[in-house]
Order: sequence, then C-alpha cells, then structure tokens
Amino acid sequence: MKITFGIEDGYVGNRPHTVEVPDSELAECETSEERVVLIDQAIEDWKEQHLHSFWQQDQLSKWEQENAELIQRTQEENKVD
Repeated sequence: MKITFGIEDGYVGNRPHTVEVPDSELAECETSEERVVLIDQAIEDWKEQHLHSFWQQDQLSKWEQENAELIQRTQEENKVD
C-alpha cells in the first residue's frame, strides 16, 4: 500500500511524500489500530532516513563561556563526596 503523507515544518515545502507499506505486513495485523501503528512506524522510518537536523556546535561553546560560573556552581552542588 502506498501511503501519502505531509510534513508541516515550514522547511520541507509541505509537498506530499510517499512511503510503501507492504500489503503482506498490513495483512498480518489483526486490527485497524495495529495497521495505524505500522503505517506510523513506516512514516517515522522515512523521516529518520530523509530528514536530518543540524546545529552549529560553536553555539554550545559560546553558551559554556557565558555560563561558566553557573556550570561550576551546579557541578559543585551536585558533587558526591
């Protein structure tokens, strides 16, 4: 079965995407709810394979520099003797 779905995140273009769910796997499900779970999992698998997030690690370095005192104080408070 070919499933058409969309992703509304403002960046993928809101165009339709498709994923194939084998008829044999759908037929093995005993209920509609199980089929929904199977389809949802197929869409999640597609997203893991096709969508990738990224961030600039220098953001963390800047935060660490700006919050060095907070980091040190928190680590000291959580220190186990």
